[in-house]
Amino acid sequence: MKKAYLILLALLVATLAVLLPGCASSQENLEGMYVVTFDLNGGKIDLKSTEVQTVKYAYEPESIIIDPAGPAWSYKLILEGYNFTGWFTSKDCKPEEAWNFKTGTIKGDMTLYAGWEKKIVHSFTLCYVENGEVKHILNDKGEDQGKLVVAAGGVINQKKADMAASNRKDFTPVGYFTDKECTIPFDFTTKHPGGETDTNVEVYVKYIPGNWTIVKTYDELKGATGDNIWLANDIDCEGQALDFGSYSKILEGNGFTIRNFTVSHNNNKMNPGVSIFKKLNEGAQIRNVNFENVTFNFTNIANDKSKEIKVAALAASGTGFVVENVSITGTIVTDYTGELPRLNEAFYEESTGTITNFTAEITVSTETES
Repeated sequence: MKKAYLILLALLVATLAVLLPGCASSQENLEGMYVVTFDLNGGKIDLKSTEVQTVKYAYEPESIIIDPAGPAWSYKLILEGYNFTGWFTSKDCKPEEAWNFKTGTIKGDMTLYAGWEKKIVHSFTLCYVENGEVKHILNDKGEDQGKLVVAAGGVINQKKADMAASNRKDFTPVGYFTDKECTIPFDFTTKHPGGETDTNVEVYVKYIPGNWTIVKTYDELKGATGDNIWLANDIDCEGQALDFGSYSKILEGNGFTIRNFTVSHNNNKMNPGVSIFKKLNEGAQIRNVNFENVTFNFTNIANDKSKEIKVAALAASGTGFVVENVSITGTIVTDYTGELPRLNEAFYEESTGTITNFTAEITVSTETES
């Protein structure tokens, strides 16, 4: 095999005839050499400069043939929609006619034919329903971004599904379903049924308009306090701190509850205060959410009557906001002994916005740590 390989290199340098698509007269006239023709059988070699469909090599008699698609040469063979299966001694490419490159030796001029097997594509395709019509997730070039190819019996990786589903512009995926109505959740342990032909399983994605951060855990919530938040379930913060600061986005609670978190005062020495949000800016919307068992830490506050104490349940102030279907319950832990007249109101300052169905029930505790 080594001798044949060296001869090939010599031929390449001397005659540039090792790879001659369609013509090998210089090879065929080499005295004492045999020519092996590799017929791509409808396929081609992936070369940038040309589409090669035939490869010819010259060998000494009884040499071991080198596979042009093997590691020694590593040409990439292509036939659209097919997989390369090996080299065969007849164009029919029957299994019993496969050439053995480990033991087969050349005894004369010969032709080997590339074998091809039609690709069977098993896939899950993420799609959605718009105005009653099933649509696929396409990019700007019209390419399907939701098609996830798997082996027979394979499953979808949810992270890959999330990445694929996020390709729909200006929409956020919030769930995967087996039916068009998005009523039966899709189980990511579902195995592809396979089959002897291309088989696709459609998975329907439920979307909401806009760009949202889907929040399911405390850590996700803590990291999304500057985003449009879509609450996917109740969240128990287990006594940890939560700081929204000034907020300009949309918090859609979907009727869920954020519970058991702490909020500390804003450390403003002139006008100290405490609330879940510092301020609701223009465009902020807090909708359909319950804040339960909130601990407002308002300690180490001097009882100086010249200071303005800005304590309210939701925020100190707001402009151009929407507050709708929001409830707050909790306790303010404080050493302040003055009055807290707006403790159970949404805002401390008079604010301009829309408030619909807001309730707050905050109790006062003076049992602070020494």
